[in-house]
Amino acid sequence: MLYLHATIQVAPFKNLEFRRILATDVIPIFEKHGAKLTGSWETAVGNQSEITDIWAFETMAHLEKSTQSLLRDPEWTRVKDTLATMIVKEKTKLLVPLKCSPLK
Repeated sequence: MLYLHATIQVAPFKNLEFRRILATDVIPIFEKHGAKLTGSWETAVGNQSEITDIWAFETMAHLEKSTQSLLRDPEWTRVKDTLATMIVKEKTKLLVPLKCSPLK
């Protein structure tokens, strides 16, 4: 398994709206294209306008296929354009589990 780790800095006063769109639009759209949400968190201590998501993919080919499919989806384009007005900064990483990790 591979894990896409996304940390999103949400604009001031946009946190509730961002979380609503994440739950009602982003998660279903990503899942439609083969991504599996492993977890979604908000920062409780520190920058409280920060959301972290971890998405699971079986292989690099699965991630690439899912991404290409997502980018062709007009519904995602609409949602992405809305989210762009709420995001200050986004950082993504691709994580590969160690052999000792319980998540593989």
